[in-house]
Amino acid sequence: MNQKHLHKEQLGYKVPPGYLDSSKKEILSFLEEESNAPRFFGTKAILATTLLGIMAIVFLWVKEQQIINYEINTFEELTIESLEVSDEAFDDWFDEKFVFNEA
Repeated sequence: MNQKHLHKEQLGYKVPPGYLDSSKKEILSFLEEESNAPRFFGTKAILATTLLGIMAIVFLWVKEQQIINYEINTFEELTIESLEVSDEAFDDWFDEKFVFNEA
């Protein structure tokens, strides 16, 4: 590092005062404009997307639970109903309620 400094002075290179001020101001103003520009993925957008994702997952989970509960309730109702069916009519009742409904 020291050698470069000596070499530059030996060649007589000197930067005039204020030479880089205008370019420095342009670069800094550009960076300030860029940092102040609205971002699409700001904290509000990320928060809203996260909230929507959580709501969607909860909605799907509730729907799945409703389907499972419906199937359990239907099976329980058919099981209780089967107790009232006579033994002679049970085969026909079973075919009607279970076999034909699944197809």
